Amino acid sequence: MTGLESLYTAQKVYRPLALRLEIANECTCVHWDRYSVNDGSGIESQVARHCAHYPDDPDVAAYRALPAEAFESVAAGAEYGIQWLSLADLHHTLTDRRPVIAFVVIGKTVFFRVELSAVERQIQRPDGENENAYTSLVLAVTNQLRNLQVSRWADDITRAARENVNWSIIMRRHHERGIRMSLGGTAFTLAEKADRTALKLLGAVGSEDDPERRRKLLGSRLMAMQVGGAALAEDQMPYGWELEKDKRGRERRVKTKGLIPVAVAANAPALAAAYAMHAEGKTYESICTALAEFEKDGVMSRRSGQRYDLDFAAAVGDTFRAYDAALTVFQAHWPSGIPRPTPPDEATIVAYESGEDPAELFTYEQRLVIARPELLRTGMLLRAVVNDIRGRGLELAGLTPHYADDYDEKGVFYLEARWPWPIDAGTGQEMPRFGIPDEILRLSAGRLLRSIGRRRKPTGGLAHVRTERRVLQGFGTWELADGREATLIARMNNNGRANMVLLGRNKPADGTSPGWTRELAQPKKCILATLNLNALCGDLAHRIGEAVTAQIDPARLAPASAVLRAESTDRTEHVRAGLLARAEAADQAAEKSERAARGARTSAALAAEDGDEEEAAEYRKDASSHAVDARRARQEAETLRQRAADLDQQTERAQTANVNLSTTAYLVAGLQRAASNNGTGPAALGELADAHLHSWNVQASRDTEGYWANYEVKLDVPVLPGGVVQIDIRGRVRDVRTRRPMTGLRGAVAQGATAETVFAKGLPLNAVVTADLNRKTLLNRHIMPWLSSHQVSTRGARCALVDHPLPEVRQVVYADVTGTDMPQLAAYPTAWREHILATYRDPGLQWGNAASPDDTTLVRQLIATLGLPGVRSDGRGLEIKSIARYAGVAADVVRELVLPTSRYGLGFERPRYLAYVGERSDRVQLISCTHGCEQGLCDLVALYPEVSASGYGVICSTCWRLPNTADPKWQTIVFPAIYGRSFNRTSPKGSLRDAVQTVPIGPAVPMAIVD
Repeated sequence: MTGLESLYTAQKVYRPLALRLEIANECTCVHWDRYSVNDGSGIESQVARHCAHYPDDPDVAAYRALPAEAFESVAAGAEYGIQWLSLADLHHTLTDRRPVIAFVVIGKTVFFRVELSAVERQIQRPDGENENAYTSLVLAVTNQLRNLQVSRWADDITRAARENVNWSIIMRRHHERGIRMSLGGTAFTLAEKADRTALKLLGAVGSEDDPERRRKLLGSRLMAMQVGGAALAEDQMPYGWELEKDKRGRERRVKTKGLIPVAVAANAPALAAAYAMHAEGKTYESICTALAEFEKDGVMSRRSGQRYDLDFAAAVGDTFRAYDAALTVFQAHWPSGIPRPTPPDEATIVAYESGEDPAELFTYEQRLVIARPELLRTGMLLRAVVNDIRGRGLELAGLTPHYADDYDEKGVFYLEARWPWPIDAGTGQEMPRFGIPDEILRLSAGRLLRSIGRRRKPTGGLAHVRTERRVLQGFGTWELADGREATLIARMNNNGRANMVLLGRNKPADGTSPGWTRELAQPKKCILATLNLNALCGDLAHRIGEAVTAQIDPARLAPASAVLRAESTDRTEHVRAGLLARAEAADQAAEKSERAARGARTSAALAAEDGDEEEAAEYRKDASSHAVDARRARQEAETLRQRAADLDQQTERAQTANVNLSTTAYLVAGLQRAASNNGTGPAALGELADAHLHSWNVQASRDTEGYWANYEVKLDVPVLPGGVVQIDIRGRVRDVRTRRPMTGLRGAVAQGATAETVFAKGLPLNAVVTADLNRKTLLNRHIMPWLSSHQVSTRGARCALVDHPLPEVRQVVYADVTGTDMPQLAAYPTAWREHILATYRDPGLQWGNAASPDDTTLVRQLIATLGLPGVRSDGRGLEIKSIARYAGVAADVVRELVLPTSRYGLGFERPRYLAYVGERSDRVQLISCTHGCEQGLCDLVALYPEVSASGYGVICSTCWRLPNTADPKWQTIVFPAIYGRSFNRTSPKGSLRDAVQTVPIGPAVPMAIVD
């Protein structure tokens, strides 16, 4: 519970949200405009109606002056001070990072535009009813803004709440805080009984409005479907039908039916050919190629939703796109909210293919899979509509929903309706089934039914009942270099350590695959190598991260996805496209500035004609500023286009795929945890490894460094929206089988293996600790001697490297001193990598016995306090006496953060963190960046050797450089964003031999200093 409480303020506001709301702390009024996700088109009229109630409010007038496009994106609103929130900013259980809430502070009013439902319960609670995110936001704002006096909503009560419970909670909180509620310009004081009663009545009307509205809309939609209405856009309809249109080409609507589907006889040849190929088992790629030919002849066009630019020809030659394009002819995308079907058994599918009624053989979900072939076969379309009205026993349009289980409160409506057959232009007669034989359509549907995924059963003995298991198991068999076959078998040491043995044997002459019991009984003859399971997990996690990082296109990243180069390592085309897109954006910015400059010059001329030279001078100053911005943007666009032109000679193009990295990231993190947990982990992690790692091949080897087990495995990376890309993963782990060591290599081999784990793979030292090898032995006999022999000569540098919380720093040093190629390091600035090497190989480096030798809690709190908008904007900083009094330290301790003078403690020069305010030495402020990054502030604390070498312990969060101007090299060293993570040493007397000293910490909490 303590950990959860640390995520929220004393006012029960999620800390990330509380920090974002600090700019509105002085506001006395909050102005709410809410619209549902599917109702964004009406927001401007809602804002206009709402603001019309406050014609004399200057804050509202300034708000209405903001352009509508400023609220269309984060980038567009930035110059107007508009900030955005996502669901992930509202509650610790929400993860959606899409911006859905815009807010801006104008005067004493904070204006919100919220794109959220007032009914949907996004916050999932395991201990009670789920909650609505919009209501949670309203309560958080009400709790956080302590000067709030009034909350405003439009006159439509449903803009505030659509459920009685939510409305009651909002009312109660406003009553407790003494905040008035204004609806449509009418203010209600909740301390007065009459106003409370009026609001309760309004809330009852609003909450009753929503279910009635939903029943009416859903009932009308179901009725239209039942009588044969399309209820779909044409690009979402099954192939073979289109919407009926009038003489002007407009879609025709009929009362009760709505949009009318009509069959297209011209599609018959293409559909007949496609279904015949599908029934024969032809690949989807070949079907797509055939459809592209029909499309070229104008017989049938591809339907791809809003992507009107896509056709079948665009997918030819790309396995994944061709699969997706062809499959939609036979099966629609699975609708969200509908339970996934279980696969029917083979006998049932055969019975259907033989002519039996599918309604008697399959469930609704299974029949939904074959809805399109069945529409062609019978003229009846089965459809599923998710019910969005809570409450069991609902009946609409004569239909009742089907519920998944006794706990399902909504259910799904299933209904069938007849759609028309096409008319043969030659005979004027109907064309049943578009002329396709019944047998072909049934065989095609049978193929779809057989493709329904089956759940894999747990394997590995007690894996059926245990919540934890070996993460890696079920390796299969493979062929060795000498023609024998091999496998990996799980073993357990007497001390409990999980191992695996590599077994080899001659292939059975009869082609069978007997068990490996006989080989296990002959260890000297059949055991080729023994490896630790935790070592394999750690190495595999490192190799996966290395391989995926090396193939990611850095120009096209998203929060949980990326563009992965599936075949070629060249990404020239993608980089070039990104440069041209940035150049176009720069041109647009330049045009905007040029228009502003022209307007300012015109205004200056008019002011001069009127004799107002002072105003004319101001306009000329604005024109000059805009002109400078325009020239800078034009120069940037020219530079970007030149860089793109320089890439034109690189014509080789990479095949790419949009991949979902969340699964791979979870797998890597799970393998890293398993590496320090004897190779075991949750059963769900093991199942994920089983699903995404396959085709193992392990070979025993030997080189000058000792005995090894070299492995290869294929990793499946999920592709968006479906499919996988395979990446070959290669690595090696130490063969720990007891044998006479190679002469002179006992110590060197052990040291090299440990160094590779800690430095190259970036794993913590605890991942190498075993029952036989403690931290002290690892440091004294493995790590420290290895570093000394590889040009890291000072004790401080060795301690800092071993304890460094950023694996990338350790990898840079390891790659250089061993000559190891690490492609993922190329993503980091060259100047920074060279600086890392110079720092840790400096024979004169003096440092403590940890990466961060001092406890920096005080300075982090000070910097967080000095960075608050109110403190930062007045330019006065904070008085040293006030800080010392609040923190309970001597004033000289604070002054040491500005100009360190003593070398107490661990004997290294302390860096600077803060600056005095002007010439005064009684007040402190944040250090301003000295590299011209537009008022950047050095507010990231990083007490590491490579940072402190500049004399400063803070990094500019805008340009990621250090504020040292005495040496020009600091102008060129840009630190990567990994330094934005927070770490600290909280036990100054600890030792690396006992535990990690520099540990991750949460965000600093500002001090409540009264200055």
